Amino acid sequence: MDEKDNFENNSGEGRILTELVERHYVDPTHESLYAILKCLRGSMVLVPAQMKMSDRDAQNRPDVATLQPGDVIVCEDEVRMKIDILKNSDGTEFFFPVFSNIEQMPVEYAVQFTLLNISFIQCVDYALSMEHVKKMVLNAFTKPVVIQENLLEYVKSWD
Repeated sequence: MDEKDNFENNSGEGRILTELVERHYVDPTHESLYAILKCLRGSMVLVPAQMKMSDRDAQNRPDVATLQPGDVIVCEDEVRMKIDILKNSDGTEFFFPVFSNIEQMPVEYAVQFTLLNISFIQCVDYALSMEHVKKMVLNAFTKPVVIQENLLEYVKSWD
Protein backbone atom coordinates (compact mmCIF):
# COMPACT_ATOMS: atom_id res chain seq x y z
CA MET A 1 0.00 0.00 0.00
CA ASP A 2 1.48 3.34 -0.96
CA GLU A 3 1.16 6.68 0.87
CA LYS A 4 -1.73 7.83 -1.33
CA ASP A 5 -3.75 4.69 -0.51
CA ASN A 6 -3.01 5.11 3.19
CA PHE A 7 -4.24 8.72 3.11
CA GLU A 8 -7.41 7.72 1.26
CA ASN A 9 -8.06 4.99 3.84
CA ASN A 10 -7.57 7.55 6.61
CA SER A 11 -10.02 9.87 4.87
CA GLY A 12 -12.61 7.08 4.71
CA GLU A 13 -12.15 6.31 8.39
CA GLY A 14 -12.41 10.01 9.05
CA ARG A 15 -15.84 10.11 7.47
CA ILE A 16 -16.99 7.16 9.57
CA LEU A 17 -15.64 8.79 12.73
CA THR A 18 -17.31 12.06 11.79
CA GLU A 19 -20.65 10.27 11.41
CA LEU A 20 -20.23 8.50 14.76
CA VAL A 21 -19.41 11.84 16.42
CA GLU A 22 -22.53 13.39 14.83
CA ARG A 23 -24.64 10.58 16.26
CA HIS A 24 -22.98 11.01 19.66
CA TYR A 25 -23.88 14.71 19.67
CA VAL A 26 -27.52 13.91 18.89
CA ASP A 27 -27.73 11.14 21.49
CA PRO A 28 -24.74 11.13 23.89
CA THR A 29 -24.76 7.67 25.44
CA HIS A 30 -22.15 5.23 26.65
CA GLU A 31 -22.94 3.18 23.55
CA SER A 32 -22.29 6.08 21.17
CA LEU A 33 -18.98 6.84 22.91
CA TYR A 34 -18.05 3.14 22.79
CA ALA A 35 -18.74 3.14 19.01
CA ILE A 36 -16.37 6.10 18.58
CA LEU A 37 -13.66 4.41 20.66
CA LYS A 38 -14.09 1.12 18.80
CA CYS A 39 -13.69 2.90 15.47
CA LEU A 40 -10.70 4.88 16.72
CA ARG A 41 -8.99 1.72 17.99
CA GLY A 42 -8.15 0.63 14.46
CA SER A 43 -7.85 4.06 12.87
CA MET A 44 -5.14 6.35 11.71
CA VAL A 45 -5.60 9.91 12.96
CA LEU A 46 -4.01 13.23 12.15
CA VAL A 47 -1.85 14.83 14.84
CA PRO A 48 -0.54 18.41 14.53
CA ALA A 49 3.18 18.76 15.24
CA GLN A 50 5.96 21.27 14.71
CA MET A 51 9.36 20.28 13.44
CA LYS A 52 12.16 21.30 15.81
CA MET A 53 15.62 21.40 14.27
CA SER A 54 18.99 22.71 15.34
CA ASP A 55 19.92 26.34 14.68
CA ARG A 56 22.53 25.17 12.20
CA ASP A 57 20.00 23.14 10.19
CA ALA A 58 17.43 25.96 10.39
CA GLN A 59 19.96 28.41 8.91
CA ASN A 60 20.88 26.00 6.10
CA ARG A 61 17.40 24.92 5.08
CA PRO A 62 15.97 26.23 1.83
CA ASP A 63 13.30 28.93 1.83
CA VAL A 64 9.97 27.21 2.46
CA ALA A 65 8.36 29.25 -0.34
CA THR A 66 10.66 27.60 -2.88
CA LEU A 67 9.85 24.02 -1.85
CA GLN A 68 7.76 21.81 -4.10
CA PRO A 69 5.77 18.71 -3.12
CA GLY A 70 8.18 15.81 -2.84
CA ASP A 71 11.25 17.98 -2.14
CA VAL A 72 13.53 16.54 0.51
CA ILE A 73 15.25 18.60 3.19
CA VAL A 74 18.38 16.95 4.59
CA CYS A 75 19.38 17.86 8.14
CA GLU A 76 22.75 17.21 9.70
CA ASP A 77 21.47 17.17 13.29
CA GLU A 78 18.58 15.44 15.01
CA VAL A 79 15.06 16.64 14.16
CA ARG A 80 12.20 16.31 16.64
CA MET A 81 8.47 16.58 16.18
CA LYS A 82 6.66 18.45 18.96
CA ILE A 83 2.95 17.66 19.30
CA ASP A 84 0.71 20.70 19.69
CA ILE A 85 -0.80 20.11 23.12
CA LEU A 86 -4.07 21.99 23.67
CA LYS A 87 -5.15 23.62 26.94
CA ASN A 88 -8.56 24.46 28.36
CA SER A 89 -9.48 28.14 28.76
CA ASP A 90 -8.01 28.49 32.26
CA GLY A 91 -4.85 26.53 31.43
CA THR A 92 -5.39 23.81 34.01
CA GLU A 93 -6.07 20.84 31.72
CA PHE A 94 -3.98 19.62 28.79
CA PHE A 95 -5.22 17.58 25.85
CA PHE A 96 -3.48 15.48 23.20
CA PRO A 97 -5.30 16.48 19.98
CA VAL A 98 -6.24 13.99 17.27
CA PHE A 99 -8.34 14.65 14.19
CA SER A 100 -10.40 12.23 12.13
CA ASN A 101 -9.63 14.18 8.94
CA ILE A 102 -8.22 17.51 7.83
CA GLU A 103 -11.67 19.05 7.43
CA GLN A 104 -11.98 18.98 11.23
CA MET A 105 -9.22 21.61 11.58
CA PRO A 106 -9.51 25.31 10.81
CA VAL A 107 -7.19 26.14 7.90
CA GLU A 108 -5.43 28.85 9.93
CA TYR A 109 -4.60 26.22 12.57
CA ALA A 110 -3.60 23.40 10.20
CA VAL A 111 -1.14 25.48 8.17
CA GLN A 112 0.99 26.08 11.26
CA PHE A 113 1.82 22.38 11.61
CA THR A 114 3.05 19.26 9.96
CA LEU A 115 0.19 16.78 10.14
CA LEU A 116 1.35 13.34 11.24
CA ASN A 117 -0.72 10.33 10.18
CA ILE A 118 -0.42 8.08 13.25
CA SER A 119 -2.35 5.11 14.59
CA PHE A 120 -4.72 6.05 17.37
CA ILE A 121 -3.14 3.45 19.67
CA GLN A 122 0.28 5.08 19.23
CA CYS A 123 -1.34 8.40 20.19
CA VAL A 124 -2.81 6.78 23.30
CA ASP A 125 0.67 5.59 24.28
CA TYR A 126 2.12 9.07 23.68
CA ALA A 127 -0.65 10.81 25.64
CA LEU A 128 -0.38 8.44 28.61
CA SER A 129 3.39 8.86 28.73
CA MET A 130 3.21 12.66 29.00
CA GLU A 131 3.45 14.11 32.48
CA HIS A 132 0.70 16.74 32.29
CA VAL A 133 -1.45 15.27 29.52
CA LYS A 134 -3.98 12.70 30.64
CA LYS A 135 -6.80 13.37 28.19
CA MET A 136 -7.21 13.24 24.47
CA VAL A 137 -9.55 15.32 22.34
CA LEU A 138 -10.91 14.17 19.00
CA ASN A 139 -11.76 16.97 16.54
CA ALA A 140 -11.15 19.78 19.04
CA PHE A 141 -12.44 22.61 16.84
CA THR A 142 -15.67 21.15 15.46
CA LYS A 143 -17.55 18.72 17.69
CA PRO A 144 -14.93 17.78 20.27
CA VAL A 145 -15.01 14.43 22.01
CA VAL A 146 -12.88 14.39 25.15
CA ILE A 147 -11.49 10.99 26.06
CA GLN A 148 -10.55 10.68 29.72
CA GLU A 149 -7.44 8.84 30.93
CA ASN A 150 -9.42 5.84 32.20
CA LEU A 151 -10.97 5.39 28.75
CA LEU A 152 -7.56 5.66 27.11
CA GLU A 153 -6.31 2.87 29.40
CA TYR A 154 -9.44 0.85 28.60
CA VAL A 155 -9.00 1.18 24.82
CA LYS A 156 -5.34 0.28 25.15
CA SER A 157 -6.27 -2.95 26.95
CA TRP A 158 -8.39 -4.24 24.04
CA ASP A 159 -6.42 -6.98 22.31
